[in-house]
Amino acid sequence: MKKDLWKAFIAPVAFIAVILAIILWSTNMTSKADAQQAQVQEEAIRKAAVTCYAIEGRYPESLKYVRDNYGVIVNEEDFNINYEVFASNIMPSISVKVKGE
Repeated sequence: MKKDLWKAFIAPVAFIAVILAIILWSTNMTSKADAQQAQVQEEAIRKAAVTCYAIEGRYPESLKYVRDNYGVIVNEEDFNINYEVFASNIMPSISVKVKGE
């Protein structure tokens, strides 16, 4: 009787619980990796802007300028990138967020 209960109910429920735990764990790891990629993307843009200031005496006027002149590869498909310039001698406001957050 107990073996029948195990086979009919407990084993499938335990199997589904394990599968759900694996899915939740992998989803959590993916979101952490995305957040780290966004941080790396932001740091690359920021370093390029500082390099531009050191070389040219001004911060880049646009994200396009950073891409074209400082070789930063920008992933606008996966990230929302905000690059706001106030003045050429003030560090731009730069933020990178994972799309869908």
